[in-house]
Amino acid sequence: MNGLDRARVIGGNSALGILWFAKQPDQEMEFDEGLEDDDALRPKPPSRRPLIWLLLLLVVVGGVYWLLQPDTSMQSRERQPAITKPSSESTTIPSSAPAPSKPAAPPSPAFHEGQQAVIVPPKDGRQQAVRLFSDPEGSKPGPQLKAGETVIIVDGALVDQQWVYQVRTPSGATGWVQESMLTTRS
Repeated sequence: MNGLDRARVIGGNSALGILWFAKQPDQEMEFDEGLEDDDALRPKPPSRRPLIWLLLLLVVVGGVYWLLQPDTSMQSRERQPAITKPSSESTTIPSSAPAPSKPAAPPSPAFHEGQQAVIVPPKDGRQQAVRLFSDPEGSKPGPQLKAGETVIIVDGALVDQQWVYQVRTPSGATGWVQESMLTTRS
């Protein structure tokens, strides 16, 4: 039984019964009503805020890098000429000053790396042992060696215009000694 037959049974055979149960036609639908809601569902245009933060970060990192580079920061400062005021007090030409003396050339080393040498006792003759040092400057004491002991030169350094050598004993002890305390093995 379809809907029309049901209406006839309930309302009788008259056409009024059919009309009674019939719906009034819907008003014209406006298709623009729901478009405001559609705007909320649309994806938003991409925000440019992360791009601005990224550019700001790049500028800051570039500035820090430029400041930490000693060459670039110093070159820009050196390019600016220093302003000096001419002194009116001394307008005379200074007399010829003595030329600065050339520093003396450092002495050449007497020993080379890997060479064998012998410990020489101090010239005062009171001690028969020589104290090695843990550093080239001689500030930290190291092991003590007997005069006449053979050592191998490991390294050399020029300290206060004198050569000091790092030596290694056959037992494996190492330390620094002055050149005057060594002689070549004969």
